[in-house]
Amino acid sequence: MTKRAVVVVLAVLLLSYLPVIGEEGASEGSEVSDLEIKYERVEISPDPRSIRDLGAPIVSQGSEDVRQIVAHSTIGTYTQNGLIPSEFMDESISIPRTDLAVALVDGNTGLWDSRMDVLQLEGLTIRSTIPPSGFLVQGTEDSLKQLDSLESIVSVHEVPSGLLVHPALRFPSHSQELMVEVIGWKGDDMFRVKDPGLGLKDSLETVMGYLTEPWSPEPGVIWGLTDFANISHIVAHPSVSYIAPIPVLVLHNDQARENMGINTVENAFISGLNGSGQIVAVGDSGLDGDHGDFTGRLAGVTSVTPGDSSTADPSDGHGTHVACTVLGSGFRSNGGYQGVAPEADLYFQAMEDDDSGALYSYGINSMLNSAYNAGARIHTNSWGSQSGFGGYSTQSEDADDRTSTWDQYWSYDGMTVLFAAGNERNDGVSSPGTAKNVITVGGHKNRYSGAPDEMYYWSSRGPTDDGRIKPDLVAPGDYV
Repeated sequence: MTKRAVVVVLAVLLLSYLPVIGEEGASEGSEVSDLEIKYERVEISPDPRSIRDLGAPIVSQGSEDVRQIVAHSTIGTYTQNGLIPSEFMDESISIPRTDLAVALVDGNTGLWDSRMDVLQLEGLTIRSTIPPSGFLVQGTEDSLKQLDSLESIVSVHEVPSGLLVHPALRFPSHSQELMVEVIGWKGDDMFRVKDPGLGLKDSLETVMGYLTEPWSPEPGVIWGLTDFANISHIVAHPSVSYIAPIPVLVLHNDQARENMGINTVENAFISGLNGSGQIVAVGDSGLDGDHGDFTGRLAGVTSVTPGDSSTADPSDGHGTHVACTVLGSGFRSNGGYQGVAPEADLYFQAMEDDDSGALYSYGINSMLNSAYNAGARIHTNSWGSQSGFGGYSTQSEDADDRTSTWDQYWSYDGMTVLFAAGNERNDGVSSPGTAKNVITVGGHKNRYSGAPDEMYYWSSRGPTDDGRIKPDLVAPGDYV
């Protein structure tokens, strides 16, 4: 299309948004009719192509920098000479784990090539990559000695057990018991397991003796009460990959459809996209089954709350509100307020304990997996953790691993997962919204009470130091 044609099309589109002006010469004192915005609607046809039809990738040649031979962990930086600590931790969790080692890869060797070298060694597996050049490797003490024989590995270092402890638990600051989550390693299918394998004779169940009222919400995960004195004993087990406080979950969402401008988009464009043929999964407090906006479109309603099989929404109606925002038909409002995808089917996962009003779930991994098996390819969550803002949690990791597993193979359909950034303003994004493979959406609105530098209480991001909003850190509108 020529530049002139582009200008003409843009001019026509802009003019179509101008209000219609009343005729000149109207008699003075006569009533002025309401000015209505007239739209010239633009039709957008859905593209029937998929990622499978894009053809062969285009590969271009270019220079590549030599990768630094360091590994930046949460407790410090590993160099060829050893660990440079960046955090204090209690002496009890500074003792090295004999089943773990950090291996630094030569900067001129590709990480994938080095990974293949390591995995060919008997009795070893790579549990994690520590950017830019580190592998967290697990195996028996004798098996780990094989790493020195690989040309791609330039140095091998011990791993303090504190690397596997949440920062909030690395120093004794609690005089009483607290609820913790002890998790096992992940297998090849990205599900957590209770036994590490590799000839390491241990099981996650053995740590239950250090916990009060322990129980397992899903395989490879144990919850229970403990105090700081037990943490070093728990994390010393080869079956334990991490220990962290139980996250406190809170709800997010407010005034979504209006602030996103959904009505304006639908008035301006004809897309034919209304959610038809799709199953959307919503994880939230609960659902009012008699609401009317979902009649005939419930693909499934289930509870993911430990010890509570109810799927009702008795506390504040947040789950029903979110579900209506996503795909409500408008029945309850006589068609006045429809959701974004009013013809999609709903798969709802209730997370609220009706007795306490608190939010719980068996885990992101289980929630996403059950929704995927039910046919949902979109999963939306207007909630997050109440602490550790900006931090990458085990929930964030589970969301990344699950979506990555579905996306990396073209034979799979994949799943689009959305999380709320949170309503915490300057405190930062709450997990699991910190996951890399999900879409995290925030919202902000200023001019609170007419003051341009004041933010609405539900905003996801506050002002900068000079009082201005950082528009690059938030998305327009609110989260759905």
